[in-house]
Amino acid sequence: TNQLLDAALDYAARGWQVVPIRPGEKRPSIPKWTERATDDHDLIAAWWRSNPTHGVGIATGPRSAIWVLDVDGDTGKDSLRRLEAQYGQLPHTYTVATGSGGVHYYWRWVEGVDVRNDASKRLGPCLDVRGDGGQVVAPPTVHPNGTAYRWTHGDEPVDAPGWLLDLVRNVDERPSGLGLADRPTQPREPGDHMAGIPLRPGDH
Repeated sequence: TNQLLDAALDYAARGWQVVPIRPGEKRPSIPKWTERATDDHDLIAAWWRSNPTHGVGIATGPRSAIWVLDVDGDTGKDSLRRLEAQYGQLPHTYTVATGSGGVHYYWRWVEGVDVRNDASKRLGPCLDVRGDGGQVVAPPTVHPNGTAYRWTHGDEPVDAPGWLLDLVRNVDERPSGLGLADRPTQPREPGDHMAGIPLRPGDH
């Protein structure tokens, strides 16, 4: 059996929209991937029959009903610890160890809350958000450094705590008085630059 295909089909069964990832990269291998990501089992099987070594990507946002907090390495873990010390510990949720030593926390999409892609602007250094128009690389895909992404714990994404949602939601929706939540941010267009392609050395 093909473990990559099996994983892609499992994600699709959850309703998550899947895309194939170029081997040795983190970029989707199909054009217009934001439109073509799918949970159709027949199409997914056809993709991996044609390219059995392709990795697995999951499109984030309302179509998959998930968004992801991407913690990049030791710097990101330090940033997260500072947030948790200020606001409270994150609840246990579906969690993935990335190939570069980071962590992906998967969260349930909340209807009416606009979570967009962000690269270390809203939360702090090396804390990225994959939301509407974004994509994450999923297990058992192999990172370009040769290490596989792997699931660590949690069965399903849970609701993010309110303080985290307040910090990551679209700046036009955020309430005032939350410190980091009020910092201005640069708008970003969805697409390949938020698809998990490195934005700086060590990104995952």
